Formats: sequence, C-alpha cells, structure tokens
Amino acid sequence: MAALLDAGTVDAVLEKLATAKTVFIAGSGLSAPVADDLAMRLAALGLRVQRVSDPMGQEIAAFTLLPENLCIAISGSGQNASTYRSVEAARSRGTDVVLLPSVDSSPTRELATLTLMVSAAGASYASEVTGIGRLPMYLFTHALCDVLRRTLDGSTQPVRAEIMAVIDRFTLFAE
Repeated sequence: MAALLDAGTVDAVLEKLATAKTVFIAGSGLSAPVADDLAMRLAALGLRVQRVSDPMGQEIAAFTLLPENLCIAISGSGQNASTYRSVEAARSRGTDVVLLPSVDSSPTRELATLTLMVSAAGASYASEVTGIGRLPMYLFTHALCDVLRRTLDGSTQPVRAEIMAVIDRFTLFAE
C-alpha cells in the first residue's frame, strides 16, 4: 500500500485538511463505513466535518460547499454513481476533492484534485466484496488522522478537550 502513495500528495492532503473551513466526506455503498469512521476521527481532532449518509443527501450537501472547503471522496471502485455526482457537485462549487480509491483509473478520479491510491496488492472490486478490500482504507485513514493530529497547531485544542469529555461520558466504568 505504501508504494502506491506519493509523499508529496499526502503532504498536500494534510495541508488541505488543516486549512479547510469544512471537510465534507462523501462515500456510499461499501465505502460508507470508512467515510463514517473518517468523519468521526476528523471531528474528534477538532475539525469542522460534514457527513451525510444518504446518497441523495450527499449530492445535495455537496452543492452547498465553498472553495475554502474540502471534499474527501471514498470510493473503492471510483465508479459509485452517487459519489461521482457528489464529487461533480463539489467541483462545480470550486471545492477541491481528495479521492481515496482502490483502483487506478475511474471516472471519479478524473474529477479529483488529488488522489491517494489505497489498495492491497492484487485487490479487485470483487475481492472488496468478499475479502478485506476496505481494510487498507481504514488503516490509511487512521494513520492520516494520527499524522494530522501531530501536525495541527493548537487552534483545535479547546474543541478537542470538549470532545474528549464527550467520549469520557460514554465510558461506563472508569479505570
């Protein structure tokens, strides 16, 4: 997986994440759980995040984006029609789009500003349905959030402290 990632592109994505006014996460079908997880992790870092799980709602929300926002689209195949239309809407608003696909070429990739290929060796769309195809995406997004956490300036710290208090309230038994 690491061989597919370009360090310069990863750095550019980190910069866009750190400076975006709002980060909109698009992803449907098999990519929806990865999109949900990424949205929660970015919000826990104190970023302003928008995630709509309904595919039609994603496309509608994408039309509200502004150039200072960022859209992250997660699509293993890069061919999910709903994700494609959300990316198309985001780009029509002047919003940069970062695509996380598992395949090298797709219609959605042609619209993206930046692409971070996240795939296991020998992965195919069929293997994603029956195998561990989305696992590399989870691993990558978790690592990306960890690096982002270490690079953010202190501006999100007050929000992060409040978020940690929310997480603590969900713990039934203190250690």
